[in-house]
Amino acid sequence: MAYNTLATERIDIALKALPRDILEQFSKRQMFRGLSLLYNGKMANWLVKGDLAVKVVAEKMNPVRKHPHIMPMDFTTRPIKEFVFQGYRTEKQLCYYLGPGLEHATKAVTRPSNS
Repeated sequence: MAYNTLATERIDIALKALPRDILEQFSKRQMFRGLSLLYNGKMANWLVKGDLAVKVVAEKMNPVRKHPHIMPMDFTTRPIKEFVFQGYRTEKQLCYYLGPGLEHATKAVTRPSNS
């Protein structure tokens, strides 16, 4: 398991602050050596070690990259598209960065199909 239990407990507390109808759509799954937070089955955030990976819609990526404690998600030589690492320090930051992941997953759920 590549995430720590303290970080998981902090995520659980932050999720409880969400409205009940949204909270009921969240699930957690161990994936990619971390803990993925899924909204309606779509990845929203990913906890790996002590950092929170945040999936961000493309049009909001540049403003998000300017925030403090944001790092590109880069395991090789190229950052992974649509993801950033947020080295949150406070509960307020943690709650804030669950939002962009939720927004991305919501758009992924409501995106029209090409059929």
